[in-house]
Amino acid sequence: MDVRNVRDFIYIDIDRVKSIISQLEEGLVDQTQTLKGKSEGAALGGEGGITGFLKGKADSELKLHQQLSETKSMHDYIYNKAEKLLLDKKQLLRVPNKETSYSEKMRDSIGRNSFVLVRGKILINDFSQLKKLIDNWEKLSKYFAKCSIHADRDKLTLEQANETYMNLLQNFTKDFDEEMRKGMLLFIDMFYKDRIVIKIIPYVESPDFRLVGNIDKQYLRDDIDSITYKYGTAPYSNWTIFGQIASLPPKNESNEQFNMTGNQIESAFNAIFDEYRNIERMAQSVTYPEIAITPIAIYRE
Repeated sequence: MDVRNVRDFIYIDIDRVKSIISQLEEGLVDQTQTLKGKSEGAALGGEGGITGFLKGKADSELKLHQQLSETKSMHDYIYNKAEKLLLDKKQLLRVPNKETSYSEKMRDSIGRNSFVLVRGKILINDFSQLKKLIDNWEKLSKYFAKCSIHADRDKLTLEQANETYMNLLQNFTKDFDEEMRKGMLLFIDMFYKDRIVIKIIPYVESPDFRLVGNIDKQYLRDDIDSITYKYGTAPYSNWTIFGQIASLPPKNESNEQFNMTGNQIESAFNAIFDEYRNIERMAQSVTYPEIAITPIAIYRE
């Protein structure tokens, strides 16, 4: 029995999918036509001839044929076709596969392939939302502090309530002064702007190994706010990303001018969120042991 998986596509770049198929098959057919028909027969008899050549009794059968033409657009099925073609030609690597745990050998094998099909936990990092959060952190901190003492407002004196409020506010903002806030906003404006970065973690026991790519908003099936509202920025279920390998950063790469790695900048971003809810881990760039990919399709099954 032909059992086909129904995929919930979050993101799909149809143009890239078509490009893959057209290169592998030397062309692309994105529509198919199915013909359905039936025939009915009728026996005819007669005496005589036709222009003197045919004489006697002739029996013939007249075929009446009705034909129905059905045109199908391949639409999302075109993705299934691209995936199957790449698997058949051994140009698509599944991750995880027989390698059940992360290793340098496995990482290098990914880098030697053009396309990967990765299943695992994902993080969605929307930098426009992060910018809003940083820009309004002081106001939000005051709100969080007020909410924290609200439940005990009847048990505290005014002086105790004010002291508790100030302590909570200081705790929320202690590692995030005005200079830090301005610096992060400037950094986002210069390097990230409204970028959406997706990271997938195929090996839970090795969370630092991730495949990372930028999302082109025009290929999202829904707007990013709706997606994060439904699934969150770190969904609990496993998702699948079909992507093309972009780069394999070398080990121990550092920025000599600032003596700072992408992971150190990532840690600076994380300090904002540690006491809030650990929203995401933000990265300055794709750094070892991560691998950069170009997402072509993202879906759940």
